[in-house]
Order: sequence, then C-alpha cells, then structure tokens
Amino acid sequence: MKKYVPFLSKCFLIAFGFVASTYSLACINETHAFKDAYNKTNSIVGFDPLNFYKPRISIIDKKAIDINSQINLNEYESTKEVSYYSDYAANLIYLGEYEKAITIYLEIEKSHPNEYNTASNIGTAYELIGDNAKALYWIRKAISINPKSHEGSEWIHVKILEHKINPKSKSIFGLQVDNENERFDKNSEKLLDNFRHQLNERTKFVKPKDVYVAEMFYNYGYLLLQKHTTVKDKTGTKEFALEAFILAKTYGYESEKLDDKLNVLSKELNKKLPEFHKTESPKPKDNKYNFSNISITIVSILVLLASIVYLLNSRRKKRK
Repeated sequence: MKKYVPFLSKCFLIAFGFVASTYSLACINETHAFKDAYNKTNSIVGFDPLNFYKPRISIIDKKAIDINSQINLNEYESTKEVSYYSDYAANLIYLGEYEKAITIYLEIEKSHPNEYNTASNIGTAYELIGDNAKALYWIRKAISINPKSHEGSEWIHVKILEHKINPKSKSIFGLQVDNENERFDKNSEKLLDNFRHQLNERTKFVKPKDVYVAEMFYNYGYLLLQKHTTVKDKTGTKEFALEAFILAKTYGYESEKLDDKLNVLSKELNKKLPEFHKTESPKPKDNKYNFSNISITIVSILVLLASIVYLLNSRRKKRK
C-alpha cells in the first residue's frame, strides 16, 4: 500500500490546489526581479503594453514563480538579506501557501517593522484565507506607510474588503460613472488608471464569476466611453470599452443597461458577442444532473479502490 501513497497524495494536492485557486487576491509586492524566472511571470500581463487601456484577464506562470521562490530562498540563506525572505514569502502566496507566507511576514514585521511590502502582502494573504477584518487592518496600514503605492489605487482594495465585511451597499465603490456623456477630466483619467492597475493585479487570481471584478470592469468600460466622447480619442477606446463590458458580463455583472450597451456597441462596431453574453438567464441545474455527477464520482472512486486492491492481491500471489 505504501507504494501508492505518493500517487494518492498527489491527487489530493491537485484537488486542493483547484479549490484554493478560487479565492480572491489583489496586489503582491516584491523587491527583486530575476531574469530567468520573474520576467517570465511578468511577460503575461493583464493589459497589453502596446494598447495601454485594452482590458484582458491576467494569467500567472506558476512554474516560473516556483523557480523564483527557490532563487529567493537560496539568496536569503546565503546573504541573510531580509528582502529575499520577503520575496520568497510573496512567491508562496502566488503558489497558494498562504499560512506559511503569513508566518514569515509576521516574523519579518517583528525584526523589520513598518515595511510597506510586509504590511501589504500580509493583508493580501489574510484576504485569501478569508480573514477580511485582518486583511483590512494590514492593507490600511500599508497605505499609511506608502499612500502612493500601486499608483494610488489601493483605495479600491480597501473598498472591496469593507464591502466583504459589511455587504449592505449596492455600489461597492460608491461611484456613478455609467454615463458616457459625462465629461472626462483629470480625475476621470486617474480613476481609469486606478481600475486598470487593480484589474491587472486582481484578475491574476480571481476568475469568473466575481462581483467585485465585474463592477470594476463595468466602471472601466464607461470611463473608456467618456474618454472617447470627451477627447475624441482615436486609440481604440470604444473597442476597448466593449471588451470591458464583455468581461463585466463574464464576471457576472447583471443589468439591463449593460445588456443594452453590449448590443448597441457590438452592432456599431460590427462585433459578434460571445455566447456567454446572451441576456437569457441560465437554466438552473436539476437534481437529476447533480445526482448523475455524484454517481460518476462515486463509481470512479470505487474503480480506483478496486484497482488498488487487485494490484495488491496480485503481488501477494506472486510472492506465494
């Protein structure tokens, strides 16, 4: 039986990793960049650098981060420089080892207090394990240390955590920007950049559906339309607005206004909407479907166990 323990452990870890990947995360901060690993991670970004405002979902390269984590740990062990230890903990967050990362950061906080990266990353890790109150405390502390971090966009992170703790308000961010004829000014530009930055970070970890990312993409789309209308922008902002609205719908934003805007822009730009964005409500799953899935799972487990028993019995017979 011992022979099969590594295989069964691997199956468990894969399943656990799938569940852990559904949690929400915002910004992770690191100090060092390594050519062979870190750059691979950052080559997959949320917003196309050639089309600055073009929205898309970010992806992380976990293999590259795993390499980077080993480099950081080796550098820390050889130099005892705490910044490498901090970056190692940041890598652990990307890899899903949240509790271990928190333990390291609290250790760093004791020896090197009031560092921005420490406070910010502890807050992010606490959010991942669902302790939003502690997450909010550390994110607010991080902002007090460096208010200009992440282009001054961390107020969005605070709003998300506040809403998670007390989800009474319909508007998560307290904004009313869904009017494309509203004048686009310097404050609008700053708001657009804030959402761009936070979406770039958050979509690395938060996949559809998510109410917070959905509202961010919705606001982002209307800010792009305002930019297009006010400054007669010719850099594709109208096309990008449509893409933002599609992503808002993908992440679960539901409103007749969004559906109307999707239909109008898709016709105007001669773009076909994805099947996901039909306005029909999805049909609820019936009990028969759910029972079928459960049955298949049970049968699969029984087959696996039977196979293991058969292999063990075969080995015993051979020994006799």
